[in-house]
Amino acid sequence: TNRLLNPALVAATLAVVVLVVWAMVGFTKSAGALRQARSQGSDPVQLLAGTRILVSRAQSDENLALVARGSGAQYVADFDAVTAELRGANGAGLLLDAQRAAPGVDLVEPYNAYLRAHMAVVTAANSGPFTQAVAVATGSRSTDELPAATQLDTVLGTALTNAQHVFDRKSAAARADLSFLAIGLVALVILAGALAIAGFEQRINEYR
Repeated sequence: TNRLLNPALVAATLAVVVLVVWAMVGFTKSAGALRQARSQGSDPVQLLAGTRILVSRAQSDENLALVARGSGAQYVADFDAVTAELRGANGAGLLLDAQRAAPGVDLVEPYNAYLRAHMAVVTAANSGPFTQAVAVATGSRSTDELPAATQLDTVLGTALTNAQHVFDRKSAAARADLSFLAIGLVALVILAGALAIAGFEQRINEYR
């Protein structure tokens, strides 16, 4: 009980404590960044990509139905099924989920604009000559379908790009946390080992 503390062994013990605390903090930060990369990046990317695929499928259905000129009932049925999945019951479908995953980008209004243009094409196909329906589907006016479809694809692409950037940033942060941790742990292990050797050598010399 009267023996003085060995400075080298005390310093080695403190280095080990710092090592353990740093490792816990580093792994916790890295895990948090990975969770954010998944929830704010990869999950929205999958959701937005699925939405974009369904929108593209609906557009293909409409084009095929238009080309069929009244004999494409299967395409019309598939368009309705895709639209129902996107809109959902009371508007709570895949499109709303995609909107929640894309803050700062309006997906709902471009989709509604596309549906209004689609209805204009259907109306023209049912009540007028085929060429009129084609003109509404491929025209460049703001009320025509092609500009609406292009705008919808553009905003979906923007939302996908934003989500991908978030994923890249968060996953890079997780890797950086672990990279710095690895370097620090190696340095602290070497330092603690050197201090421990010095402390034991001092204690051994006391018995010589």
